[in-house]
Amino acid sequence: MTLKATAFDPALDYKIVHQDDCTNTVNVNAAGGPCRLMTVDIDNAGGSAACYLRLVDEEAVTAGSSVPTSTFKCPGGDTVRVNLPMGKYFQNLNFWATRNSNPVDNTAPAMSGSNKLLVTLIVQPE
Repeated sequence: MTLKATAFDPALDYKIVHQDDCTNTVNVNAAGGPCRLMTVDIDNAGGSAACYLRLVDEEAVTAGSSVPTSTFKCPGGDTVRVNLPMGKYFQNLNFWATRNSNPVDNTAPAMSGSNKLLVTLIVQPE
């Protein structure tokens, strides 16, 4: 599981946060500080069932007990992109994915074979 946060060209004030194996393990303060979430990309093409990306804006986060600030659903075998034109502010952008819709679910996403759930977030540091 690799989490990467990469800045665009210095002339642009955005960062790409990419997780190449998003599971039910929390990615803590993924943007490295306060930010405005602009775009969410979920690639569940290798998933055998729907998954739910959970985002929480708290310092102390526990998957399965922290109630998400936002949740994005992606059907199995599909991809989803959500653009937030005005952005959504996060002091601490934490995220993970689950298999079930219950907000406090902590079941790992259902992936087929060696496929992995890919998540890419575009953020604007504050």
